[in-house]
Amino acid sequence: MSLPNRKVLLKILVWAFALECLPASTAVARQAQSTPSQNHSQPLSPDPARSLTFTGIVVRRAHNYLLRDESGSWYRLDSPERVRRFEGKSVKVTGRVYADLRTLHVDSIAAT
Repeated sequence: MSLPNRKVLLKILVWAFALECLPASTAVARQAQSTPSQNHSQPLSPDPARSLTFTGIVVRRAHNYLLRDESGSWYRLDSPERVRRFEGKSVKVTGRVYADLRTLHVDSIAAT
């Protein structure tokens, strides 16, 4: 039996990564569909119309704080100074979703 060539392995890795990212982005997109986006000219600014509430655990990775929600999806929290004290704790975060659908602007955070 021969090993797959590098191209095949690369394709498998790309698809695996895409499938790993898909559940989080589709969940946020579904939540955001109820309120249409009003400003597409600034793709990296949070949209105040998309304020949502998430619950999960705050985890630190390198210099970032992440929220792992109940579905297993990951979101980067953009306010490390506000979330630092919640590392490793279960929290409820209310915030606005950036256009990348992977980052939350933290409006409020509280332990649950």
